Amino acid sequence: MSNYYIRSLQHALDIIAAYEHCGSCDRCPLSTPEGWRCSYLYDCALRYIERHKQDAAKTSETHSA
Repeated sequence: MSNYYIRSLQHALDIIAAYEHCGSCDRCPLSTPEGWRCSYLYDCALRYIERHKQDAAKTSETHSA
């Protein structure tokens, strides 16, 4: 199984917002032709944001040294 690709921080935030406001699977905006589950996309978005925070922290440490 391949991984779902998140393009940007905004993309991750949009996925999280859609997941938190979804009320019906048949009208879910996170449905994809590839068949990704919304809970998987949500988990990917959370991991992306966590990595983004870690990368930003490393970058700021490098620039402040």
